[in-house]
Amino acid sequence: MYENTKEYALGEPKVNEKYQIYHFFAEDPEGRTIEFQHFLHEIPELSSS
Repeated sequence: MYENTKEYALGEPKVNEKYQIYHFFAEDPEGRTIEFQHFLHEIPELSSS
């Protein structure tokens, strides 16, 4: 994801050990800050009821 959006990135991707994510921040065309995250651990599947 970073390679496709790095022109908008506010910094290099980093690993956050506390939350077990790989993430980076970017700015969208309207100036809002957005965060891209990749979970480095398994997450439970959500079921719809």
